[in-house]
Amino acid sequence: VSLELQEYSSPGGGVSSPVETDHHFIGAFSPVCVSLVPTSALASGGTTVTLSGYGFDSARFSLTHRITSFVTRGDCLAISTNSLLCILPFWGSSFGAANLMVSLADGTPIVFFGQIPNIMVLQGWASRPMEPTIGPGLGGTMLSLIGFGFNKSSVDYACHFFDINSLLSNWTKAIVVNSTLLTCKTPSMCQFLAEGNVSIVLRQGNSVVEFYPNVSQGAPLSDLSRCSLYSSCAFTFTASILRWDGLSSLVSGGTPIVMHGCGLRDIQFTMQFNCSDSNVEISDVSRNISEVVFRSPMWNFSECYAVSSVLYSVWSPRFETRFHFKSEWFSSQKPVVMLARGGDNITIIGQGFGTASYVCTFTGALSQLNVSSLARVESISKLICILPTWNYAAETAIVSIERADGTKVEFTGTEAVDQLVNISEGWDGIVQSSSFNPSAGGGQYLWIAGFGFNASDSYFCTFFRNESAQDQSFYMRTNASLSNSTRILCVTPPLTEQFSGDAVVGVMLSKWSSDVPLYKNGYIAVGVQDICPQLQVNIFPKPSIIFPCTVNFATAWTSEGSFPTKFLAAGGESLTIAGYAFSPERSYFCQFRYQDYYVYSHDVAMAYQGLLLPFKAARIINSSAIVCTTPQWRHEQVYIDTSCSSQGSLLTCASGKIDHLKYRSDEALRWIIAPPNARSVTLQFLSFDTERYFDVLTVYACLDIRCSQTSSLGRFEGIGVYSVNGGSPPPSLTSSTGQILIVFESDGSVEGLGWTARWTSVIQEVDHDLPTLSIWYSSPSVVWQEMFRTSGPLKIEFVQGYMSIQPTKAFSGGGEVLTISGFGFEPNSNYSCRFGSADSFVTALASSFTGSDSATVGDLGYFFLSCKVPYWPMSAGTVMFWLVDNRDNVVLRYDFNSSSGSPAQKQENFTSPFAFLPEWKSISPGFADRLGGVNGGRSPTVSFGGSGFRAQCW
Repeated sequence: VSLELQEYSSPGGGVSSPVETDHHFIGAFSPVCVSLVPTSALASGGTTVTLSGYGFDSARFSLTHRITSFVTRGDCLAISTNSLLCILPFWGSSFGAANLMVSLADGTPIVFFGQIPNIMVLQGWASRPMEPTIGPGLGGTMLSLIGFGFNKSSVDYACHFFDINSLLSNWTKAIVVNSTLLTCKTPSMCQFLAEGNVSIVLRQGNSVVEFYPNVSQGAPLSDLSRCSLYSSCAFTFTASILRWDGLSSLVSGGTPIVMHGCGLRDIQFTMQFNCSDSNVEISDVSRNISEVVFRSPMWNFSECYAVSSVLYSVWSPRFETRFHFKSEWFSSQKPVVMLARGGDNITIIGQGFGTASYVCTFTGALSQLNVSSLARVESISKLICILPTWNYAAETAIVSIERADGTKVEFTGTEAVDQLVNISEGWDGIVQSSSFNPSAGGGQYLWIAGFGFNASDSYFCTFFRNESAQDQSFYMRTNASLSNSTRILCVTPPLTEQFSGDAVVGVMLSKWSSDVPLYKNGYIAVGVQDICPQLQVNIFPKPSIIFPCTVNFATAWTSEGSFPTKFLAAGGESLTIAGYAFSPERSYFCQFRYQDYYVYSHDVAMAYQGLLLPFKAARIINSSAIVCTTPQWRHEQVYIDTSCSSQGSLLTCASGKIDHLKYRSDEALRWIIAPPNARSVTLQFLSFDTERYFDVLTVYACLDIRCSQTSSLGRFEGIGVYSVNGGSPPPSLTSSTGQILIVFESDGSVEGLGWTARWTSVIQEVDHDLPTLSIWYSSPSVVWQEMFRTSGPLKIEFVQGYMSIQPTKAFSGGGEVLTISGFGFEPNSNYSCRFGSADSFVTALASSFTGSDSATVGDLGYFFLSCKVPYWPMSAGTVMFWLVDNRDNVVLRYDFNSSSGSPAQKQENFTSPFAFLPEWKSISPGFADRLGGVNGGRSPTVSFGGSGFRAQCW
């Protein structure tokens, strides 16, 4: 603008007139702001602010307002030279006071008189709808509140929820995400009376953050009653289910089902149960804000886990859970007694049984022991339980039913007896090998197999005569011992004369407490061999359900007592066999076996004459004894040599004593102690006194009887060191090899008192290879069956013996062959023929074994030995002959009486008479005067050279 200064004068109050001048000032006028309204505005923007002032024209203006570093800009429009309208832009930061600045389009600021004006930026919410607007009364729904001007640095925002009707409230903390978004979770509203709408008030500290239902109007809505009219400031909570009680019920129904929750009052709920194609529905109206009580319906189907759905309005959510309809049982059908062996059925009556697996458990009322088995489902109302094997003492058991998951099927019956079963003991049979027949001699174990045997009871076995057990005129009893609940041990008695042959005996197991035979089940466990045939009978007028067992008791013999074990090899000795149940309908034989050689008692013969005895088989005396005659033993002798030597240099006895007192000078002696089959030998000195350093005793352990290899056990010598006059003898010495060598050496002077020692040994048992005796029998139905032996020795000995010598006389010059016949001679052994007396005898050269004679009469065969008659240096006459084996044992002599036919008898003197005859073998001189030798000695005396001449004979 151009400024021209004029001067006016108005003298006297007249019109002034310009003063002429020749100077002009050229300048510009800028708009001036004096005031603005309103002084506060929503941070959401869009608020119109009117600025009053001067100099506004049609040009556009811009508006700038700032809080600290945050700046927003908007547009202004002059509506007159005195008014400027500005629309505030969106305020994207926290609320607060902001500086306002207006400028021209070119950026030239408009002058404000006084200070630059401030405008208050306000926060608020619900400029748009809240999300979500509905949720469960349990709380926990995350709400997003849309607004403006939220202060992110502030932590004191809260969402306050009010029930307009009850004036109850609850609040949760709110979180500022940014200036336009705030979140909070709905609290639990379960204290409210029913489901419905609640108002929400947003607070910051103690201040209310205003809710603007219509931002364009700019009027906040702080009246809570009015807030409920707007969905954007109200939240709807629905009824909620917290938990369930009673989500299972018996299929008979009537069990309370409690649904706990909030906001439940005055709502009609419908509960649906669906399982496969089966479904049931119940309804109820809640009378309580926090719970609804249903009654489970009757479920006329198989038990199952049903899907339970709860509905209560078309807009409410559908609540689902699982509900268990459980089967139950209330009665049973069963036998009066169920055998512990198992297999008996019990029928369980109930309802709701399904296709699932069920387990029947039987628990002892006293013992609490139990067994289980799978049940069989017959129908929805019937189960079949099978009693399994009861491996415990019999007792009353309680029945329970479980599902496969272990849960119990409830018993709802009124009679407790329906849960009880009486388990009775029973026996199945006698358990042995299939070929086993008890011996009539008794003493054998019979294992009774069964179940339920009770340790508190006493049992016994009764044995009846004949297979039907109807003959009760004779029976025997033996006590039985309990091994466990499934095994009882009986010992068979010896069958007396009332039984004969292979007796068929009835066996019954009974109890002392009741004297009632036990049940035999009639079937046997797998893998158990029962030797009892099945036979149903009555005993002691008992019910026909009782089953005894019949067992074939085999005839038996025994070798106990004074049974002989050593026999003559010639045979013919009587042998009485004791036994049980011998029968006159059978033939019995005694068999004697050694390795591959065997002979029967019916081979007995008169060995000397070669005549068979009149009886072949054994003779039966009665049912408990038979007599056999020993046969001819056509084999070398087989016996245990018990002879030993306790004198000399080889000591073979198991124990003995060596006395070497008053020894001499220059001795060099050896003793070998070697008892047969000795594990060890111990030498104990009783006294010891020798010349010190010079008379020495050394003890060795030997590895063999010849002591070819030795190891020293000790060396001892000295007077006064080991002295009988107060000193100690040497310590005991033990050889673990079973042989000891003692060596004693003395020098040529000074002798001690000497020494004594005793030896002992540990002999190991040896299973001697000896002949065995067995008894065989035959009958029309049985050929050559061996009898059972109860006990006692089986092994026997056959001892050699000679019967005769040929010839019985010989010339005393010797050289004639002497033949000895007998039995049991050992082919590889040397025998000695001795002639004379015990004090003076002559021994022939070593004998030779010439074998047996196969040309003898009948079945006989003799053994022969031969030796040459020795030169007899004494007067001729009758002397004694005896035979000695290589062990220096005198061989027995047998004698037979052919006229009586009696068997061989051994002679106590073991000798036979033998005559030596005199003989001459030379004459001297060999010539003589024919006139004889009586003529004054002109002719010589004739001398005969020979042996056996006797002085008294002419």
